[in-house]
Parts: sequence; structure tokens; C-alpha cells
Amino acid sequence: MQKGDHGSTFAGGPFITHVAHHVVQRIAEPAFLAEVETKGQLLRDLLEEINSPHIREVRGKGLMVGVELDIEAAPVVNKGYDRGLILVNAGPNVLRLVPPLVISEAEIQQVAAAIGEILSEL
Repeated sequence: MQKGDHGSTFAGGPFITHVAHHVVQRIAEPAFLAEVETKGQLLRDLLEEINSPHIREVRGKGLMVGVELDIEAAPVVNKGYDRGLILVNAGPNVLRLVPPLVISEAEIQQVAAAIGEILSEL
């Protein structure tokens, strides 16, 4: 990379700096972090309740969740796209879920239900 190769219209400017400051302040609030942990626990609980032989383990912290499968994760990711889910894998057989911190409980329930349906089809 040479001088001038990387640039941005707004990076480091007053507006973006103010937005970043606001986001960091909000994320650092104990009530917000407690809500994220509660939502993450709900997501993990709902995923663990899925009665699928393909789920080996559900693990994570907060809303960063991994679902280890006994099958390749790629077909689950692809079928997720068909249902409007943006899923990714973490290695060949782990489904990675990293929803936005502002996800609602209803949306968490929808995601878990969709993943359960996808796994029942495989």
C-alpha cells in the first residue's frame, strides 16, 4: 500500500467521530449489555431446543453464537438465504450467528424457527 492508496470521504471526520463516540457510549451502558446477554441466552436456548440430530453443540457469548453441526454448514447457509436470513459459517460445520445487538425477541424466535425448519429438511 502506498501513500494515497487508501482514502475515505468521511473516515475520521467530525461527524463519523461523533457517531463512533455515541455508539461506544451506548454499548458500554450496563443495561444495554445486560439486554444483549439476555437476548443471546434466549437465542442459545431456542437453538438448543431444536430437536435436530444435526446439532452437536450450541455455544457463544452474548449474541455471538456458534452452532456446531454434524453436517456441512454451507447448505444451511444457502437455505437461510431463501428464508431471508443472512447466515455465515465458521469452518466447514459451524453455523455462525452474529445478529445486530438491537435484534428483537420476536426476530430471535423467527430465526431459531427458520433454522429448525432448515435442519429438518436436511
